[in-house]
Amino acid sequence: MKKILLSLIFILSAFATQLNDNNLCFKTRTLMYPKDVVFNALKQTLMLSHLNIETVTQKDGVLLAKGSQTNNENNTITFITVSVSFNSLGKNKTKVSVIASYSTSEKKSETGQIGIAGIILPIPVPFNKKYTTVGFGNINDPLWYQGFFNSLDKSIFEIVMLEKNNETQPKIPLIKPTPPVKIKDTNTTSSQGTPVYLETNSTKSK
Repeated sequence: MKKILLSLIFILSAFATQLNDNNLCFKTRTLMYPKDVVFNALKQTLMLSHLNIETVTQKDGVLLAKGSQTNNENNTITFITVSVSFNSLGKNKTKVSVIASYSTSEKKSETGQIGIAGIILPIPVPFNKKYTTVGFGNINDPLWYQGFFNSLDKSIFEIVMLEKNNETQPKIPLIKPTPPVKIKDTNTTSSQGTPVYLETNSTKSK
C-alpha cells in the first residue's frame, strides 16, 4: 500500500511540474538572431508599446520598462511593469524571457455627511479623490505574450531588412570639386568699352 501511495505521489508531483513548465513556456522564446539585433528590436517594441524604458543593461541582457493605461469609463488606471532578459546562446541564437506584472488603482471620492431637516445624507466630496489599489499580480495571459513576441518579430524583420538594404546599396563615389581658375585681370574691356568676363567652371555652372 505504501509503495502505491509513493508511486501516486511521484506521478502527481511530476505532472504538476510539467504543468508549471507548460505555463511558463509562452513567456520564453528562442530567436535565431544575434543578441545585438534582438536588443535593438526589444527597445523598439517596448517604445512602440508606449512603455518607458527605465533600465538598460545590454551586457547582462536586462531590460526594464514601465507604463500606464487609463480607463475613463471605470475611473481606473493600470500600471504595467515588463522585465525582459535576453541571453546569447550562440552566434545567431538568442533566448528571450519576459515577465509582466500589473497593478490597477481605482479613483474614489471620499464621502461626507450633511444634515438637512434632521436627515443625514452621505454626499461625495469632489475635491478629495484618492486612488485605491483594487488588483495586482503577474500577467499570465498567453495571448498577451503572444502579442508581445509578434511585435518583436516585426521589429526584428524591419531591422534586418534595413541592414540588408544598407549593405546592398551601391556606394556613390565622392566627386572632388574642381579648383577655381585663377584670373589675373577681371576688368578687361572690349574695344566697345563693355566689360569682358572670362568664363570659368563657376560661371559655367550658373
